[in-house]
Amino acid sequence: MPRQQAVIESGEISIKRNIDIENVMAWKNNVFYFENETLENILKELSRWYDVEIVYQNNGNIKNRKYFMIFNRDSKLSDVLKSLQISDIKFVIEGKKMIIK
Repeated sequence: MPRQQAVIESGEISIKRNIDIENVMAWKNNVFYFENETLENILKELSRWYDVEIVYQNNGNIKNRKYFMIFNRDSKLSDVLKSLQISDIKFVIEGKKMIIK
C-alpha cells in the first residue's frame, strides 16, 4: 500500500503507515529534507556531513527555531548557510568550526 514502510526492530517486522515519503526517500534522491525540524538538529546533520564542529555563542532559544528546508547534498556549506541567514542567524566559519552568533 502507498505511504507504508516495513521496519525491523529487535528482530520484529512492523508496518508504519502514513509515512512522509519525501523524508524517507531524501537519501536516495541525494537531498537533505528537513520539515518542521529544529535548527539544532539541522546543524547536527550538517556538522556530520560537512565535517565541522558547531559552536553556539549568545544565541538564546535559537536552537529551538524550526525550519523547512530541502537542498542537494552536493551544495556548498556556504550556500546552505545563506538560506538560514535570511532568518537573522549569523554564521562564521573558522577552519573546521561553524560559529553561530
